[in-house]
Amino acid sequence: MYGEYRSRMWYLVPIFLGILGGVISWFALRNSDRALAKNCLIVGVISSLLSLTLSLLMGASLVQEAPESVYWNE
Repeated sequence: MYGEYRSRMWYLVPIFLGILGGVISWFALRNSDRALAKNCLIVGVISSLLSLTLSLLMGASLVQEAPESVYWNE
Protein backbone atom coordinates (compact mmCIF):
# COMPACT_ATOMS: atom_id res chain seq x y z
CA MET A 1 0.00 0.00 0.00
CA TYR A 2 2.87 2.41 0.70
CA GLY A 3 4.42 1.87 -2.73
CA GLU A 4 1.42 3.24 -4.63
CA TYR A 5 2.00 6.15 -6.97
CA ARG A 6 0.09 9.27 -6.03
CA SER A 7 -0.38 12.09 -8.52
CA ARG A 8 1.33 15.41 -7.91
CA MET A 9 -2.01 17.02 -8.78
CA TRP A 10 -2.77 16.70 -5.06
CA TYR A 11 -0.68 19.86 -4.61
CA LEU A 12 -3.46 21.84 -6.31
CA VAL A 13 -5.87 21.16 -3.45
CA PRO A 14 -3.87 23.09 -0.80
CA ILE A 15 -2.84 25.76 -3.31
CA PHE A 16 -6.46 26.64 -4.01
CA LEU A 17 -7.99 25.89 -0.60
CA GLY A 18 -5.12 26.85 1.74
CA ILE A 19 -4.94 25.21 5.15
CA LEU A 20 -8.28 23.48 4.64
CA GLY A 21 -7.01 21.92 1.41
CA GLY A 22 -3.81 20.84 3.16
CA VAL A 23 -5.81 19.09 5.86
CA ILE A 24 -8.09 17.45 3.29
CA SER A 25 -5.15 16.17 1.26
CA TRP A 26 -3.33 15.04 4.41
CA PHE A 27 -6.31 12.93 5.50
CA ALA A 28 -6.64 11.49 1.98
CA LEU A 29 -2.95 10.64 1.59
CA ARG A 30 -1.69 9.91 5.11
CA ASN A 31 -1.94 6.13 4.84
CA SER A 32 -0.66 5.73 1.30
CA ASP A 33 2.04 8.41 0.89
CA ARG A 34 3.11 10.14 4.09
CA ALA A 35 5.73 12.37 2.43
CA LEU A 36 3.25 13.78 -0.09
CA ALA A 37 0.65 14.22 2.66
CA LYS A 38 3.09 16.19 4.81
CA ASN A 39 4.21 18.31 1.86
CA CYS A 40 0.61 19.11 0.93
CA LEU A 41 -0.04 20.23 4.49
CA ILE A 42 3.03 22.47 4.39
CA VAL A 43 1.99 23.91 1.02
CA GLY A 44 -1.45 24.68 2.46
CA VAL A 45 0.00 26.58 5.40
CA ILE A 46 2.43 28.51 3.19
CA SER A 47 -0.24 29.43 0.64
CA SER A 48 -2.56 30.64 3.41
CA LEU A 49 0.17 32.75 4.98
CA LEU A 50 1.12 34.18 1.60
CA SER A 51 -2.50 35.03 0.85
CA LEU A 52 -2.99 36.66 4.25
CA THR A 53 0.23 38.69 3.90
CA LEU A 54 -0.68 39.94 0.43
CA SER A 55 -4.19 40.85 1.58
CA LEU A 56 -2.86 42.82 4.54
CA LEU A 57 -0.31 44.63 2.40
CA MET A 58 -2.90 45.55 -0.20
CA GLY A 59 -5.34 46.71 2.46
CA ALA A 60 -2.66 48.79 4.19
CA SER A 61 -1.82 50.49 0.91
CA LEU A 62 -5.45 51.65 0.57
CA VAL A 63 -5.59 53.31 3.98
CA GLN A 64 -5.29 57.07 3.66
CA GLU A 65 -4.79 59.69 6.31
CA ALA A 66 -7.79 61.93 6.93
CA PRO A 67 -7.53 65.46 5.56
CA GLU A 68 -7.09 68.30 8.05
CA SER A 69 -10.59 69.67 7.46
CA VAL A 70 -12.27 66.53 8.78
CA TYR A 71 -11.05 66.80 12.38
CA TRP A 72 -13.68 67.77 14.99
CA ASN A 73 -11.55 70.19 17.00
CA GLU A 74 -11.80 72.97 14.42
